[in-house]
Amino acid sequence: MQKTTRKKPWITFILILVLAIVVFGKWYFSGKFTASFTAQKLVDLITPEANLKAQIAELEQENAELKAQIFDQSIMPTSTVKVYSSYPFNNSQYIVLAAGENQGIDVGDVVTYGSDILIGKITSVSPSESVAETIFNPGWEMSVRIGTQQVNSLFKGGIELDVTLIPNNLPVNAGDVVVTASRGFPYGLEVGIVQSIVNDAGTPYKHAVLQAPFKLENLRDVSIIHP
Repeated sequence: MQKTTRKKPWITFILILVLAIVVFGKWYFSGKFTASFTAQKLVDLITPEANLKAQIAELEQENAELKAQIFDQSIMPTSTVKVYSSYPFNNSQYIVLAAGENQGIDVGDVVTYGSDILIGKITSVSPSESVAETIFNPGWEMSVRIGTQQVNSLFKGGIELDVTLIPNNLPVNAGDVVVTASRGFPYGLEVGIVQSIVNDAGTPYKHAVLQAPFKLENLRDVSIIHP
């Protein structure tokens, strides 16, 4: 009569013990076994599915970080270009850039100083040049917000930068930063700093005179943002 064989529970125990001895011996003789090799890692060796779950979790984390980087890049300047000199003319309403369609610049692109200070917006493009209207153009208007209280107001360009329609009952102080809050522009670009505040007699509003955070004559390189 043929005998049936079955695995004994102690066989599994012996296999695990042998594995532990081999790992311990490697540490003892080579000195490469560090504190980072924990009991959990030993379990991972015995149960590969646990290690697989850890790898999946790491990949998911890397994927989330990559998405965040892509989002950041989408709102940051993608290139910098040179500004042509206007000397001896002094037209502050427009600047001409040494890049155009061939460099990927389009009408409507936003022009900044560094990554967070608004200069203007591209209004016309040729293959190798482009023209940008600046915030010093008297016809420039857009919605902005002022200071830490984020007070809504209307920015008006010109030789003297002005913010109007500020409610009298809302706090606005000299030194407050004015930032973009208008569609078509990345939110939060700096437009200027409040220099002085004037009450508009007979109205529930006041207005503020701004100081620009840059001088056009000092511009050599600008950044281009594709909104």
